[in-house]
Amino acid sequence: MPSRRTVTWGTLLALLTQSASAAVQGVFAHYLVGSITAQHAQQDITDGKAAGFDAFALDLFSSDPNGYAAPALALLFQAADDQAFKLFLSLDLGPGNLDDPSQFMPIVQNYSTHPSYYTVNGRPFLSTYSGGTQTFGSSSVNDFWTTAFQQYNLNPYFVPDFDNAPNYPADFFTTFPITDGAFSWETAWGAPNSPAGTNVSDSVDTQVIQEAHAAGKVYMMPWSSLQYKNLPGNFYYRIGEDTFGQRIKQLLSDGPDYVEVITWNDSGESHYVGDFWQEAIGGTTIPEYAIFDHTGWQKVITPVINALKSGVIDVSQIDAGSSPTGAIWYRSILTTNACPNGKPTGSEGAEDAVNYAIFLPSGTTGGTINVYSNGQQIGSSPATSGLNTAKVLGLQVGIVEVEVLDGSGNVLTTINGSTAVSGDSNSECNYNYYVQGF
Repeated sequence: MPSRRTVTWGTLLALLTQSASAAVQGVFAHYLVGSITAQHAQQDITDGKAAGFDAFALDLFSSDPNGYAAPALALLFQAADDQAFKLFLSLDLGPGNLDDPSQFMPIVQNYSTHPSYYTVNGRPFLSTYSGGTQTFGSSSVNDFWTTAFQQYNLNPYFVPDFDNAPNYPADFFTTFPITDGAFSWETAWGAPNSPAGTNVSDSVDTQVIQEAHAAGKVYMMPWSSLQYKNLPGNFYYRIGEDTFGQRIKQLLSDGPDYVEVITWNDSGESHYVGDFWQEAIGGTTIPEYAIFDHTGWQKVITPVINALKSGVIDVSQIDAGSSPTGAIWYRSILTTNACPNGKPTGSEGAEDAVNYAIFLPSGTTGGTINVYSNGQQIGSSPATSGLNTAKVLGLQVGIVEVEVLDGSGNVLTTINGSTAVSGDSNSECNYNYYVQGF
């Protein structure tokens, strides 16, 4: 349980006001560093900036100076220089990476003074993936990082993902005083193997936000779509459905200081919202299931970024322009398909559904969103200004169509899914999503 704190009414009011109305300070996209060409580095920076992101959080898995990371970082920072974009490092301390993170410190030291490195009050922003239990021979996790930063004369704005720490999120900032804030990875989705219909929860996020603000520190909240991975030893599905849309209301109302989208290019886990490149995934089986373009989700992300940075707290106030815009997404198979090579762990949480996040112009009233599958209407919902998001059950074999009507019944737009839902076959079942932006 969280420790008890004595809070005055004035402090409580300040915390509530900060949570309810403060604009988000920055929105980032988690970016896996891999082999990349100069052209693709430039393209990613162009697209990330156009989507509205303030920076990419560069997931650094390897500190090998002779490996892929060194030339990739050089190309990405050059592209960021060319286009006035920002980057920062996120040290990957997940399972399978046994590097002592102090080996990353020379890289941090080298790039932290780079003109394109993202800073807060002059301090280089630094994050991690995982690491809340690893002491690397020190007396505690906190002592390790304190020593590592001192050794390399670094004073980063440290917002790590230590959500695997014991008792997280209780007493986070007393356990890790070296931190300037906290980042959670796991709260972006429902728990693994959750039953169908489980909604993404923000209970941990709100607790950390309260703890952070009470300590004068910050919280970086994650936003993602799904997890689907089909690699040797890793074959699982973690509920997507309308998780991506549900999370938007939480992001606006909870009052995080920063938001990180998971991810820009992790095709291996299927939650990419940008491009990913063959030079980074060649020789893997990822191209067999990461076959769908997810850039349509950027049509949802950009208006939300603008709303977050404007202090908007209600989804009805999101301004996405004078025409309907957004995205639909669904799987190209049904959950009843036989899947001759087996189904991923957690697939029991999947549902046959068409999901959407659609923004309508300010002042829209009396509208309707109709959803069709195989020519049959499977859902109809009232539509108003701002965000309209839903999961519509009843997906069938055939074509998907979503239409948006105004209050007079006139069709404002029709979104046709260009990928049809297929029936049973002898091919492997793919739990990744087809995404159509408009």
